[in-house]
Amino acid sequence: MNNLDHRQLVNALFAAWSSGDPDAIERHFHPDAVLWDSVNGEFRGLANIRALYVASLERWDDLATRATRFWPADGNSIAFRWSMSGKVADDRFGPENRGREASFDGMAYITFDDDGLVLEEIEFFDRVAPAASLGLAVDSLTFTKA
Repeated sequence: MNNLDHRQLVNALFAAWSSGDPDAIERHFHPDAVLWDSVNGEFRGLANIRALYVASLERWDDLATRATRFWPADGNSIAFRWSMSGKVADDRFGPENRGREASFDGMAYITFDDDGLVLEEIEFFDRVAPAASLGLAVDSLTFTKA
C-alpha cells in the first residue's frame, strides 16, 4: 500500500468520524483494533471503540474531523495532524457554553492491515484545548473522561 492510499484511508475514516453514524466508523476498524488517545486512554475492539464514539456524539453536536497534514511512516502506517470542531452538547464547560462551537487540533499515528482496516490508532491532543477555544480560563476547569 502506498502513502496516497493511506491518505485516502485516513480521509475516509475521518469522514466516518464526522458522519454522526456509529456504524460508519466500524467499517474502518479491524475487529481487534486498538484506539488509544492521550485523554481517554485505551479502547480495545470494535465495541469499545464504538462506545468511545457514541460518548463523543453525546458531548459534541455537529462533530467534524479532518486530517490536515500527512507524514509517511513505515510499512502500513501514517502519521498526520488533524482538526476537530463541534458544538458543545453538554454542560461540562458550564451551561452557558452549551451550543457554542469549540475546536482543537491533534496528531495521530495509524497502522492499517493489508485490507486497509485500522489495526491501531494512536491520538495525541491537549485536554484543555476545547475549553481554551471557548475562551475559558483552563486552569480552573475539572475534567472527566469521555
